[in-house]
Amino acid sequence: MFSLTQLDVPGHRRQWMLMDMVTCLPLLYPLRYCVDHLGFRSLSTQSASLQAIKFFYEFWLQKHSVTFCHSFNVSMHNPQIAIEEMTAFFHYLESGRSTPPGVIALPLSVTASRTTNAYKSVAVTDAFEAAYV
Repeated sequence: MFSLTQLDVPGHRRQWMLMDMVTCLPLLYPLRYCVDHLGFRSLSTQSASLQAIKFFYEFWLQKHSVTFCHSFNVSMHNPQIAIEEMTAFFHYLESGRSTPPGVIALPLSVTASRTTNAYKSVAVTDAFEAAYV
C-alpha cells in the first residue's frame, strides 16, 4: 500500500518520498516532514527515517483499516492518537511486522535487534514531534 520512491529534484538533488500506491501521491504528513526536516539530510538518513514511518503507516492501516493521515486529520491533529499506539507499534516491529496488532506475539528470535526497533520508534516520534513545531 505504501512505497518509498526516490525523486530527482531540480538542481541535481535526489530525495526520498513515501508514496501511497493507491493514489500514486506522496503521503501528506511524511511529505511535510521531508520538506521541513529531511530535505538536506543524506539519502540514507532520509531512507531510514521514511522506512520507519512506512512501517508505522502499515501498522496503522492494518489495525485501524484507515490511513494514519485520515485518522490524524479527523482527530484535529491530536498527537495523542499516535502516542497511545507506540507500545503496540513496538510489539509489531518486534514480531517481524506479521502479527495482527490485536495479538501480542513472542519475539521471533532471541537475536532480534531491539536497538534497531527502538531507532525506528524514535524516527516515528521525531516525525510526529516535527509536525507540531
